[in-house]
Amino acid sequence: MLYESERKVLGLIWDNEGIPAKELARLLEPSGWSRSTTYTIISRCIEKGYVRREGKYQCYSQISREDAQKQSIQETLNDFFDNSVTRFFAAFTESRNLSNQEREQLKDMIDSLK
Repeated sequence: MLYESERKVLGLIWDNEGIPAKELARLLEPSGWSRSTTYTIISRCIEKGYVRREGKYQCYSQISREDAQKQSIQETLNDFFDNSVTRFFAAFTESRNLSNQEREQLKDMIDSLK
């Protein structure tokens, strides 16, 4: 499972491949994170295989943003919708006021699956 804190760290790494851990800590400071919190989350990401560290603690992603999104979506489907895309789609569309353009885009996506 990819937690919000891990997504924050990964987001910064995706945008700044090879970023030093101390720079990650500096960027996350305004969020109220201490240096040790940042290093703990980096270590957790390394243990899970999401991040690798090289040289003087430069951090590189081991998972793409797209693969992380797919993993999170699959976990959401499993955890909240009994792995049912239909239930997920119903909940998603009922909870939002979709524009005509969004409805057309979704319709085109579904039609392309045929």
